[in-house]
Amino acid sequence: MRRVRRPRDILRRALALTPADWRVLGESAVALARTDLEVTLLPYGAWRGRVARAMHEVDPGATWSPEAQRRADLFGIVARHYPRKATCLCRALSLHALLARAHVPTTLRIGVRRPREALEGHAWLEQNGRVVYDHPGLDDPHRPLTRRHPPQARPPRPGRR
Repeated sequence: MRRVRRPRDILRRALALTPADWRVLGESAVALARTDLEVTLLPYGAWRGRVARAMHEVDPGATWSPEAQRRADLFGIVARHYPRKATCLCRALSLHALLARAHVPTTLRIGVRRPREALEGHAWLEQNGRVVYDHPGLDDPHRPLTRRHPPQARPPRPGRR
């Protein structure tokens, strides 16, 4: 059962945030709203490149720092209180962009599973094979999809030049 927080506790935690934390919260809200609008209102072709860029593998020497974890935690607060139910793809793309601006490389993963009859999709962030942002309530892992062709080496479609 989820604990109900008292207003005094919420106020105490909010006052403990630093100005840098508040800036990350604001950036997170803007990034999530922008991605949500893009994914909801625009056709897939308009934001497909953003997904493709986010799916590139990161430098094997990249490390997950406490600052990156703090940004992900603050982003999680915004995502939980976002007025609409943001999809996992919106959350993952938004946090990927937020972390990229802070020079923290991550890779977007998209996976599927078939728990019953329907096929379910899910998106999350990884860095060097380690999951760095995912939905906390998932107990059955998704199988990551792999790409057959990198974006720059995609074979031409028949009838197109």
